[in-house]
Amino acid sequence: VKQFRELLAMDDAGLHITEGALQVIAKQAIAKGTGARGLRQIMERVLADALYQVPDVHGPVTVVVTEDTDPPGEAVTAILVHGDEHELKRFLDEHFHKGKDSYSTTITAAPAAVEGAC
Repeated sequence: VKQFRELLAMDDAGLHITEGALQVIAKQAIAKGTGARGLRQIMERVLADALYQVPDVHGPVTVVVTEDTDPPGEAVTAILVHGDEHELKRFLDEHFHKGKDSYSTTITAAPAAVEGAC
């Protein structure tokens, strides 16, 4: 995760991963039996589109990785969220603080508008 945070930071973007998404990613890596390399491959796959889109974004942006809800616990999605850290907090509160999913991780930027799933 740290490697991808630093990669996104080169384009002034942040990375935020919900607790649910971390659990799904870990579960997938364990199922593959590949350890750290498996984690890296999963993260690369999840973030691939976002890593190509972020350099073209003007202004602060955060890539939010979250657990898909249909079906829950099986996949994750990356969403670009535009705005400052206050907007990111508002986005997270609106979408994840309803008791469905807790969130954690580092905030660098945030959402005024959600660009959509990557």
